[in-house]
Amino acid sequence: MATFSRANFNSALYCNFRPNYTPALYDLIYRFHAGHGGKFLDVVDVGTGTGQVAEALSEKFDKVHATDRSNVMLSNAVQKPNIDYQEASAERLPFADSSVDVITSGQAFHWFDHPKFFDEAKRILKPRGTLAIFGYSFSFIKDNKEATDIIYEYATGELGPYWEPGRQILNNFHRDIPFPFKKVHWYFSHEDLDTTNLGSVSQNQFMEQQITLDRFENYAKTWSAYATYREKHPEAEDPAERMIRRLSKVIKVKDRDTETFTVQWPTVLVVAENDK
Repeated sequence: MATFSRANFNSALYCNFRPNYTPALYDLIYRFHAGHGGKFLDVVDVGTGTGQVAEALSEKFDKVHATDRSNVMLSNAVQKPNIDYQEASAERLPFADSSVDVITSGQAFHWFDHPKFFDEAKRILKPRGTLAIFGYSFSFIKDNKEATDIIYEYATGELGPYWEPGRQILNNFHRDIPFPFKKVHWYFSHEDLDTTNLGSVSQNQFMEQQITLDRFENYAKTWSAYATYREKHPEAEDPAERMIRRLSKVIKVKDRDTETFTVQWPTVLVVAENDK
């Protein structure tokens, strides 16, 4: 998480090129919440970054309160009339007891102090309110294992030493973290995980996008490990650009600005009902 807080982190690039979750993911959250009588008045998005999740939530909730510990990220956040942004940590949320209907966190939970965050979530959620945690791992090129392997080598080989420790929690799709709630549902958008006693594999892709090679390169440059690599090796060849050259040969893209291919991100969604 420290990487995203650096004054020189390119949060504008992050805002413009990070992928968005599909409506299928939000629909599961909303159905779960409505299923135990939840209202759609106030939602808190924790670790909002540049506000992509907050923007989606603003279409459903009366008021979206979005927090992040990085003012650098918030400086490029998406603006909507019913979204307010605050600089705050996940472990100390600036909201009254039992005041919000839903808490979400997308692609940020792995950076939190989990016991402290869960205490805060239970404190500010209304009775029977909903906590929704979701995130995604390294991308796949649909139906192209050779291309996917190139991305994986870039992510875990060349950039491997530059990830912060929390990344491994996400790579294992939060399965190592106990959720201290009685009612917890897990959903996975892929079938290659052991999800015994956890949850269901969704038939919907929670994250899928038709993307150009140029856009994919910019996305690959939003990774925290990439930023750390470039900071430590400013004179070295750009690793994302090297990866893209290899990828272009395999997927046979002739025009990197217009031709598209399908990218999928293996995704986990965990929803829980507040016990109180």
